Amino acid sequence: MAEPVTTAWLTGEQLAGRAAEWRALAEEAVEPNVFAGPECFLPALRHLDGGRTHFLVAERGGRLAGLLPLRFSRARWGVPLACAIHHLPYAPHGAPLIARGDAPGVAVALLDALLEHRSSPTSLLLQHMPAAGPLADVWTQALAASGREMVRFAPFERPAMRKDGAAYLAARMSKHRRRRLEQQRRKLHVEAGETEIAVAVEPAALAAALERFFALEAAGWKGRRGTAAGQEAARAAFFRESTAALAEKREARIVEIIRGDAPIAAALLFIAQGRAWFFKTAYDETLARYSPGVLLDIAVTEALDGDPDIALGDSLAVTPDPGFEALWRERLPMADWLVALDRGASMRFAISARLEALRRAARERAKQAVGYMRAKRGLKA
Repeated sequence: MAEPVTTAWLTGEQLAGRAAEWRALAEEAVEPNVFAGPECFLPALRHLDGGRTHFLVAERGGRLAGLLPLRFSRARWGVPLACAIHHLPYAPHGAPLIARGDAPGVAVALLDALLEHRSSPTSLLLQHMPAAGPLADVWTQALAASGREMVRFAPFERPAMRKDGAAYLAARMSKHRRRRLEQQRRKLHVEAGETEIAVAVEPAALAAALERFFALEAAGWKGRRGTAAGQEAARAAFFRESTAALAEKREARIVEIIRGDAPIAAALLFIAQGRAWFFKTAYDETLARYSPGVLLDIAVTEALDGDPDIALGDSLAVTPDPGFEALWRERLPMADWLVALDRGASMRFAISARLEALRRAARERAKQAVGYMRAKRGLKA
């Protein structure tokens, strides 16, 4: 007989005190999410959170079986809503950690506990969720078993690299494109200097490569806007601590294209359960005519292809990139899930879903208006 599932609300400090259990949950989750494990989330709590996150956990036999980090909001026209968080705007992967073994029962227990929260939320918003695969199946089964409704918003497919034993690029890139890229490499070497590919894996090498990444990103447009990772103390501390923690488990990589003693392009990758997330990238904008970003994409693909610990690369892309989509041919269906907390047909949820749809439509119109005005100013300039 399966052990019963119980739930509890924990503070960040309480959860940090159970980091070993948390790590075990992340390693046995139905679907991995490196950003929800303690190596990433604890630095985020220390440096990026501001004490706003609530943790709903499920336990089975005294061990963690599910984890749902949450914030509560009334920003949707005053309708109370629970939002599962993923902390980082550049880490759009919000899959909650659910342990294998009666995973749908764990999800139901979390929803039931959330329904009883003192803020009386109408629904749970799961952003950047898989729309297909094992975790999506778990939540679909949980909703069917508990008689709850769900609406999906913003469906999209992001590029992925799924290894199948064959040389990835050779099987997916045309001879014409390979020839063009080789010409681009030669042009870069002739006109701007010789380069080499380096992949940092060991902790000391990763720490040094991360500082080079900070400098490279700060030299570009993000530096001019003040949004480069190394420019703000809290962001830099998050990256240093999370990268160092993952490096100890050999679950971080930095791929660089090096010229002389400095990178002209670099990518930060985080890894969990054989999946690599293409987390952050930067390149030297003064060399844009040589396509360093494209050459970096190729270097990352080749590095992942040659890494026996990695089976899947996740681009984390949220906007279309035809060039990258032609390079990484597999697709990961994603969506935002709005999940009812009331069982059965619910007027509260119907109102919540309608208001969410209106909010998203209004935001899209505002983005289009801003884009139009920027384009218009550009034409005048």
